[in-house]
Amino acid sequence: MLIKKYKKTGISLIDSFYKGQTLLVVVLIMVISLTVGLSVVSRSITDIRTASDDENSQRAFTAAEAGIEQALQDGESLISGSFSGNNAVYETTVETLGDSGEFLLNNGSSILKDQPADIWLSTYSEDDNLNYSNPWSGNLTISWGSDDDLCDPEELINTEAALEIVLIRGSKASPQSSHFLFDPCDSRRTGVSGNNFSSPTVGSFSVAGDTFSNQVTIPINSGLLARLIPLYASAKIGISGNSTLPPQGVVITSIGRSGSSERKVVSFRSNPGLPVELFPYILFVPK
Repeated sequence: MLIKKYKKTGISLIDSFYKGQTLLVVVLIMVISLTVGLSVVSRSITDIRTASDDENSQRAFTAAEAGIEQALQDGESLISGSFSGNNAVYETTVETLGDSGEFLLNNGSSILKDQPADIWLSTYSEDDNLNYSNPWSGNLTISWGSDDDLCDPEELINTEAALEIVLIRGSKASPQSSHFLFDPCDSRRTGVSGNNFSSPTVGSFSVAGDTFSNQVTIPINSGLLARLIPLYASAKIGISGNSTLPPQGVVITSIGRSGSSERKVVSFRSNPGLPVELFPYILFVPK
C-alpha cells in the first residue's frame, strides 16, 4: 500500500533511499576535499614561513659576521650598522680581556691537559721594540677546578687537575724563571710515590662569573710572562690581580638581526704565546 501511495505522487520508496545516499556521499566528498584543501594551504603557509625564517636567519648570521669584520677593521669598542638591501642590522661590542682585573683564560674554554696557556704580564705589541716592556708587579691569583672533580690514582680516575706555573720576570735582556707546582689531590701529592707538589687553597672562589674550588696567589715583581700548564686533567682557569692586568686579547661579540631572527657570533683573539720549543730556554733577544 505504501508503494502505491508513493507511486501516486511519482516517487518510489527506492528512489527516495538512493537520493538520500547520494546526498550523504556528496557531503562526505565535500568534507574530505575541504580537509585536504586546508591541509595543503596550511602546509604551504608553513613552508613559506620556514623558508622566510631560514632566509632571515642566514641574513642575521651574515650581518653578525659583518659586524666582526667591521670591528676588526675599525678597532672601536662599540659599533652598529645595517644593510638596507636585506633589512638586516648588527650590533658589535669589543671587550679587552684584563681591563676589569679578572678574566677567564682561553675565554672560558678548558685548557687541555699538558697544554700551555700564557698570561702576558708585560706589553704585547705588533712593534717588536715594545714587546715585554712595562713589566707588571702585584699579586696574581689563579683559580681552577670544581667540587665535581675526582681524583683516584688507583682507579685511574683523574678529573682533578694539578697546575704547573712558570713565571718569567725581570727584564727583556736578562729574564729570570721560577717554577711553581700545585696539586689539590692528597693521594697524588703525599706518600712514598707522591709528587710532592704544594697544596692550593681549597674553597669556593668566584672569578669572572665562574666558580672554582682551588686557588693560589703568587706575588710578582717585574713580571714579563706566566705560563700555566694543567697536569693529569684539563682545567678551566680563572685569573685575577690586585691591580689591572695588561691586555690579554679581545673578545668580539656581534649580534645580527633580520626580521624575527637573531644570530650571535663570538670571536676570541688572544695574544700569541711563545713557541713551546723555545719557552723552557727563555730565549729573549734584546733589541
